[in-house]
Amino acid sequence: MKRLKKLYLLNLARSGFEGKNIKEFKDLAVYRLDLSGIQLDDSEISMLAEVTRGHTQILVINNNRKVTSEGFVELGYNTTLMMISIIGCTRITPADYSRFIQAHRLPIKIVDTRAAMRGNIKRARLAREVAEPLEEWAEEE
Repeated sequence: MKRLKKLYLLNLARSGFEGKNIKEFKDLAVYRLDLSGIQLDDSEISMLAEVTRGHTQILVINNNRKVTSEGFVELGYNTTLMMISIIGCTRITPADYSRFIQAHRLPIKIVDTRAAMRGNIKRARLAREVAEPLEEWAEEE
């Protein structure tokens, strides 16, 4: 049986998945990855940044309260990211957005209800909407 190489959506939210197993994704290109509520810490976020670099465009890490600004900024170096959702990541503040954007260097949409309510997303000049067609992504090898 062939090993899976590409996946459009991998939703492990609140699944009991353990962050220490993120390294198992290294040979799997995932377009949209949801790791909400699995209690990732900054070291696991660092591994996540490494294994998702180059293919993941939508990353959802909602309700991972151990993630700090350091882990968040590490994810900024993944320039394929077009959207990141950090709702409920209480140790990441809207002030951390500018550091993330400096690392990222491309337009990106950051979803965080706290910031949206205060208008900080507009201030940080976050503009890009996720509109990458699945067909284009699936054809890349």
